[in-house]
Amino acid sequence: LAIARKATEKGSGEPILDPKRLAFYADVEWAQLYMLMVDAGILKASRGGDGSSPGGTVTVDEERAAAMLTLTAIHDIMKVKDLLPTVLPEHAPYVGYDAGSTIF
Repeated sequence: LAIARKATEKGSGEPILDPKRLAFYADVEWAQLYMLMVDAGILKASRGGDGSSPGGTVTVDEERAAAMLTLTAIHDIMKVKDLLPTVLPEHAPYVGYDAGSTIF
């Protein structure tokens, strides 16, 4: 299971099975996750109107998927404290933040 593998142990060359990833893989409600992607417009299913029926084709709305990946990247980047915005003196006070304050 490629999804359950993580980086190799130093020097071994063999991937390690990660128990947390294995548990996720075994326990996740894949049909619900699939329908979430269809409902979000990231996946487009051609059969049954809602895409829940087996068969048919599934395509990816590349623009929507790229937007979601961009949002995810921005969300992760904004967790890096050194990249958070700081209020400049000419903009202070800003919504309760003083000059030099980091906006969390």
